[in-house]
Amino acid sequence: MASLDNLTSKILGDSESKAREILDKAQAEADRIVSDMVRDAEAEKEKILAAAKVQAAREGEQIVVGKTLQVRDENLNAKQQMLDKVFAQALERLNAMSADEFEKFLTGYLSTLDLDGEELILPKKHRPDSLDKLNAALQAAGKKGNLTLSKDDRAIEGGFVLQKGGIEQNNTFESLVAYYRYELESEVIGALY
Repeated sequence: MASLDNLTSKILGDSESKAREILDKAQAEADRIVSDMVRDAEAEKEKILAAAKVQAAREGEQIVVGKTLQVRDENLNAKQQMLDKVFAQALERLNAMSADEFEKFLTGYLSTLDLDGEELILPKKHRPDSLDKLNAALQAAGKKGNLTLSKDDRAIEGGFVLQKGGIEQNNTFESLVAYYRYELESEVIGALY
């Protein structure tokens, strides 16, 4: 019986040894799998952090660009408001011309045009009884000087309108300021800023 006990002991010892070996291998495999998973998780974490940094930098740039554009737009808006104010004041000053200043303007401006029998519409505040003085000044400047005063009683603030054969040439100050504004804006901005 001793040999049966020895054989049983040996079988049990071999089984325990085999079981320990299997458990050790399983533990080593589990440690390797955990280690691989931790390494993969660390790599994924680094990838996510790098992507987050890139995204944060991109969003930061977008915020800076957005604010830069906002400041530029506000600056342009302020300049546009200043231009509007300057041209509005210019129009007010033109409309507030004295009779003598208006007469000089009218004679000078009309002497640059090629006139032939037009009717003149003038603002009520600068409307003379006759155009004899104006026509004489135009003739002295080498023009025909045969303007007539229109019976059209139009409400214009300043400047004038020429009529001939149903066609009108609008030279009101409002129209002239609007016409020359585009050309003059860069000069006004240069003077202001």
